[in-house]
Amino acid sequence: MLEVRLPPGSLLAPVHTHLTQDEASYVLEGELCFYSTAMIRRRRAGDFNFKPKGVPHDDLQRRRRAGALPRVLLPAGLDEYLEEGWPRCSRRRGPPDLKRIGEIADKYQIQPDFSTIAELGEALRASASWN
Repeated sequence: MLEVRLPPGSLLAPVHTHLTQDEASYVLEGELCFYSTAMIRRRRAGDFNFKPKGVPHDDLQRRRRAGALPRVLLPAGLDEYLEEGWPRCSRRRGPPDLKRIGEIADKYQIQPDFSTIAELGEALRASASWN
């Protein structure tokens, strides 16, 4: 189990697919949006969201307040991926090293889709497509 706090106006990652893990999230506070099966769904405090393995997904935070959620992944192991890969995204100046991040993701059987970043960034600015 991990706790994730997503700052306003941010994507957790590019759309990605866990090949071996199911993922479940429960929104503790604020409001978060979850992308899955080509739709963005808004979830508020008290809502549950399930993302089965093999389904591309992402988390977005459009609101002015950060959202918080515990996340359960079965089987475990995402914490190791985040410890190895996340510093490459969050502590560097300039663009992240997508090639290296992809290599780390392969090691943990996660398939990132970097081509989705611009599309989801636009979705953060538009509200018409939110369900």
